Amino acid sequence: VIVPEGTYKITDTIYVPQAIRLIGFGKTRPKFILADHAPGYNREYPGDKGNAKYMIWFTHKLPEPGEKEQDFDANPGTFYSALSNIDIEIGRGNSNAIALRTHYAQHSFISHCFIDVGDAKAGIFDVGNVMEDVHIRGGQYGIITTKCSPGWPFVMIDTSFKGQKKAAIKSREAGLTIIRTKVSDTPKFLTVDDDYWEKLYLEDSILENISDAAIEISCENNVFSQYNIRN
Repeated sequence: VIVPEGTYKITDTIYVPQAIRLIGFGKTRPKFILADHAPGYNREYPGDKGNAKYMIWFTHKLPEPGEKEQDFDANPGTFYSALSNIDIEIGRGNSNAIALRTHYAQHSFISHCFIDVGDAKAGIFDVGNVMEDVHIRGGQYGIITTKCSPGWPFVMIDTSFKGQKKAAIKSREAGLTIIRTKVSDTPKFLTVDDDYWEKLYLEDSILENISDAAIEISCENNVFSQYNIRN
């Protein structure tokens, strides 16, 4: 789906089923904006895996009314999903909003976009496959993620995070390969959920003005916990 340059106001979740890619086109990037005080974006959803409401949700298929999310959420068989060359902004009064939910599998990616989270919850929930040239500002977190849907690692290249209130990334068992990221003005770069291991490979990166522990490790005695940091 080619999205022409312009500004698009969103007031509810857009579901994107498998093998659909949203690609921005034009002299300037198109921007998706979540309206201020959009309905349902300022309350919690305890029955939802991310306990949030999403602007764009990459799914395996379009959900049916009343269908449970585990039956339509992206999974190990969700290939070719993507968003590229589109900027995203979350308006005021959407405290429990997340811009993207991306639990897809192979040949899928987020690339060339700026995500302004503002005072909302996070930029991305549940990473998958590849992320490149993505820059996230604000929010409680930049990324909140659980294990990738196929159980494979995740690769993130040429990204930045700035101004998150709690941490740039909050994760559990995702398997994070991160190359050339810059993180600034946040308490923590990575915090791992209690009682979960994590595998991190971090290279050629800058962590600047971190006010707490840059990396908060959980299950440090678990054989699956692996933290490798170079340059």
